[in-house]
Amino acid sequence: MPSTLLTLRTAVTDALGNTGTKAVTWADRALNYAQLLAALIFDPPELKVTDDLTLAISGSSVSLSTLTRLRAIETIYNSTSSKRMWPLSWDKWYILAPATVGDAIYYCRRSETLHTAPIPTVANTLRTHYYKYPAALTVTDDTLDFDNHDSFIVNAAIKLAWAFQEETENVDMMNKVGEAIGIPLAMGTKLRHDLEEGIREQYNISGAQA
Repeated sequence: MPSTLLTLRTAVTDALGNTGTKAVTWADRALNYAQLLAALIFDPPELKVTDDLTLAISGSSVSLSTLTRLRAIETIYNSTSSKRMWPLSWDKWYILAPATVGDAIYYCRRSETLHTAPIPTVANTLRTHYYKYPAALTVTDDTLDFDNHDSFIVNAAIKLAWAFQEETENVDMMNKVGEAIGIPLAMGTKLRHDLEEGIREQYNISGAQA
């Protein structure tokens, strides 16, 4: 059963040796960044979703807003034509996408819009397999969207929380952390290296203060 925010938070605050209000805030933010990092690195199967999109008659695009927290498209299968669709990059879309009529064969994601070609003469059902972002952990009984990566998440969160705690003299630190979702991504290479070294050497990654 996926761990709750309370369980994960306790593990982080225990490592910090601090259960004050600020420490809880640091722990919660660090855990959310860490679960995002785990989702990006490991692509947990629980975050893989399948939903249908409907491409209207004579349509050349369809909104992706109905897909839940879409992160990345894995594959799209055109159920109407019983054929897999193939991706094209945006910079090549107007060069390679065929200006013909028929069931959609190609697609290109552009922000929250899926561009398709050719133009269908009947509505096409596009079965979309994709990875979603994990839901944010906000209250104590919220649970992770996936299993088997709790240790990685907790250890990554401990490292981030220590960094927050060591920078308390900077009055802008918490605002910057709240705004900068890129922080865990920038740390991703180092954290992944630590994890790989731990697996190679068969020991647990330490979450101790640097």
